[in-house]
Amino acid sequence: MLPLLAQPSRVARLGLLATFPATVPGAALQWAAFFGELVTRGWVEGRNLLVEGRYNQGHAERDDALATELWAAQPDVILCTSSGAVDAARRMTRTIPIVMCGVSHAVEAGFVVSMARPGGNVTGVTNQAGDMQGKFVEMLRSVRPGMKRLGVFWSPSNVGSALAFKDAELAATRMGLQVVSLPLEQATDIERALQAADRAGVQALHVHPTPGVGPAWRRIRDWSIHHKVATLGQAAWVREGFLMSYWASNTDIFRNAAGFVDRILRGARPADMPVEQPTRFELTLNLKTARALELKLPQALLLQADEVIE
Repeated sequence: MLPLLAQPSRVARLGLLATFPATVPGAALQWAAFFGELVTRGWVEGRNLLVEGRYNQGHAERDDALATELWAAQPDVILCTSSGAVDAARRMTRTIPIVMCGVSHAVEAGFVVSMARPGGNVTGVTNQAGDMQGKFVEMLRSVRPGMKRLGVFWSPSNVGSALAFKDAELAATRMGLQVVSLPLEQATDIERALQAADRAGVQALHVHPTPGVGPAWRRIRDWSIHHKVATLGQAAWVREGFLMSYWASNTDIFRNAAGFVDRILRGARPADMPVEQPTRFELTLNLKTARALELKLPQALLLQADEVIE
């Protein structure tokens, strides 16, 4: 951790374009890491930092309107926690700095020119999701050795999710597997998607943590346990009944994103700030769910786990 930095004398305005506020339990730890790091760097909300938060509450279609509201508030920097949020913010402004927080495919989506030299008003921390699709498929196949059909819940309107789905298709095809597309833009469409998964006979599910998909995770969990389908998603979902997660540490991502916000508020230019990729990934497994699915997790996988839910 950095030593406590001198507190800036000016009052800065920070815009947040995110899915959920800190009052939602699943988001509380991430925001605590983010604002805790800002305090360490001398930025204290209510003293020298004004925060304008806009949250789509799982309705990604609201991102454009929320980005418009933030632009009207003229913040010094905008933090975006999803590809859809970055896309909406970029359409609204090419001058206000934008910090990505856990967004994938930054180059392919056109958010930055390159990871080393972003070249525009966007920089930040990726979650490396694009590079991990093959790993996700391999892990699900390791717990379902005879798997033939993998279902993927994803959001077509979310740029990062759409690109990650293509990567998953390529990885699965190389392994001789069929990918069943389960597009989901809002949680109200979940029953239709689950019926499609049932008809296709999927044996495992990879669930993208997009604003459109995320709010439906409990229904997906209940359906998958009833149908004995293995699930891979966020660590927070594994603690509540998903089978497994292998993901970059979200608290690390949010904490590191605060460093980008600090440097920009102190005068750094996003165009010159290399995009950061995570270095620490966490494997979380739920043995109770494995028993409910009548699965025996490989010993090698258990030995690698950072957290095992009994």
